[in-house]
Amino acid sequence: PDAPEFTATVNPAAGDAPQAEPSFVDPYAEFVGPEFPLDILPPTLANFVNDEHRAMGADPAAIAMAALTAVAGAMHAETQVRMGEGWWEKPILWTVLVGQPSAMKSPIIDKVNKPLSRIDHERSKLLRQAHAKWLQDKKIDKAIAGPMKPPRCLINDATPEKVAEILSRDPSGSLMVHDELAGWLGSFERYNSGSSRAFFLGCWNGGTFTKDRVGNGRQDADAEICVDNLALSISGGIQPDRLTKLGDLTSDGLLQRFLIALMKSAERGDQDHPVAGVEAKYENLIRSINGAPPQHYHFADDALEVRDRVMDYLHMLEL
Repeated sequence: PDAPEFTATVNPAAGDAPQAEPSFVDPYAEFVGPEFPLDILPPTLANFVNDEHRAMGADPAAIAMAALTAVAGAMHAETQVRMGEGWWEKPILWTVLVGQPSAMKSPIIDKVNKPLSRIDHERSKLLRQAHAKWLQDKKIDKAIAGPMKPPRCLINDATPEKVAEILSRDPSGSLMVHDELAGWLGSFERYNSGSSRAFFLGCWNGGTFTKDRVGNGRQDADAEICVDNLALSISGGIQPDRLTKLGDLTSDGLLQRFLIALMKSAERGDQDHPVAGVEAKYENLIRSINGAPPQHYHFADDALEVRDRVMDYLHMLEL
């Protein structure tokens, strides 16, 4: 540190005046962030986070942030919250869990996104059934159009072109999940794919987008991919040393878009702690959110006061 912190000590019996004693911060100590305020979560999420923490031993802050990102991925991406006059924000969250290999990043990510994976599997099954029926109907009437591909809740490893195609199916948005974000972030440097990086940066804002490809020329209907809402949430994990070895992540705001959860070491979990009940309620919550139409929300008066305090604090940091 540039300067030591000081604490005042007083001996009233001796009539001493306060004296300053230096107390130094250990630069080699493991950083410990503040506890995640579980009481700000709705009961279903708070109970899910608490019970999964007891069963797994993983950092509850990481479970909470990953679960909130899953909620964002489940929510219709045309939902908006009014932040100010003419300022609306969509539910697009980018979250990275930063922790050692033993911090249980992957189990957390798998657990919170399991309901979304099940929704995708059910949609895929219905598509296969509709496609089989279409093949039969096509024998009678060749003009019958084939079934449309459904929207996807989850996207794993995909090129920008494929992401654009998936998001073009529906304006509800998707959640991209990477167990190890280092590979995805490193690909921007490795392949000098500036256009890919720019594409994903745009996915943080949402809105209309057109992806142009050469394709087969004028007759190729897929050469232009029109996206009504380029909304992509991102969730993943990374090890601290892998993060430090990556190239420039801040010049264009890439890293700044992420909500970073610095994970504590995992504790000894209780494998016999019951979680089936909270997991069922969590899945019902995710499904209900995923099935809800887009909404417009406004801050309550007390929430506006919190917003103003946050904005004042951010402005102070920029000075």
